[in-house]
Amino acid sequence: MRTARSLILSAFALLPLSAAIAGTPAGDVLLAVGPVSIEAEGKQLPLVRGQQVEVGQKLVTRDGGHLHVRMKDGGLVAIRPNSELEIQVFDYDPAKPETGKVRYTLRQGVARSVTGAIGEANKAAFRFNTPIAAIGVRGTDFVTFSDNATTLVSVKSGAVVVSALSDLCRAE
Repeated sequence: MRTARSLILSAFALLPLSAAIAGTPAGDVLLAVGPVSIEAEGKQLPLVRGQQVEVGQKLVTRDGGHLHVRMKDGGLVAIRPNSELEIQVFDYDPAKPETGKVRYTLRQGVARSVTGAIGEANKAAFRFNTPIAAIGVRGTDFVTFSDNATTLVSVKSGAVVVSALSDLCRAE
C-alpha cells in the first residue's frame, strides 16, 4: 500500500516536468465555442477557454466551431468553422522579440491573424503558410481562406506579401 502511494505521489510530482517536455507554450485559448480541438501525437482532445496551446499542435474547428487564441507575444489567431491551423514554430523571448520566429500553416478553412511582438519586431521571421502559398507580414491584421487549390487573403490593416510555394519560396 505504501509503495503504491509513493508511486502515485511521484507520478504527480513529475506531471509539470512532463508537460514542459511535451511542447513549447505558444498561446492561451480566449474563446472556444462549439466543436474545437487540438491534434497532437495522433490524439484529438477538446479545447476549452484558458487552456494553453503548444508548438506542434494542430487547432481544429468543425461545423459551428470558433476558436480565438492569444499568442505569448500578444498576437491573436482566430479560427473559423471547419478549419485546421498548425502552430509549427513559435519561438519567443519577451526580452528579445526581434529574435523570435513564428510559422503557422492553415491546412484548410479560414483564420484571422493579428501580428504580435515578433511580427512587429522581425517581419521576416513571421510566416503564415497554406497548402499552396506563403504569406509574410508587414505589421498586419489579415484573414486567410485556404483549401488545397486556393488561397485568398483579405488585409484589414498593414500589408502582406503572398507567394506561391515553389523552389524559390519553400514552406520552411
